[in-house]
Amino acid sequence: MIKGLWNQTTFTCGCHETPVPLEYNHKGKTLFYSCPKYLNHTSEERACRNNLDLKSAEKILDKISTFISENDGTDPTNYSFCENGIDAKITHYTDTEMTVEIVNKRALR
Repeated sequence: MIKGLWNQTTFTCGCHETPVPLEYNHKGKTLFYSCPKYLNHTSEERACRNNLDLKSAEKILDKISTFISENDGTDPTNYSFCENGIDAKITHYTDTEMTVEIVNKRALR
């Protein structure tokens, strides 16, 4: 995996018109990323169940790392794929930061 990729990556919820960064959350001892609207939503809003467990996040970053390494010099922006029912798309990429849009189709059923 590319060194520092975790630190430069922001995952966003792909269920909204405007990108919303996913936040760390926990259920018991399990850590995961979730949409801020997962728990914090008004009574008029539906909860957004989009989430990403850390194991899946690691697989996604591993796949992105491999893509970047194998396509050296190619801008990975708009590179998209599905990993175990989770759609991932790089929406922004520089040498120091990356944004990956997530839609967990399994969680949204």
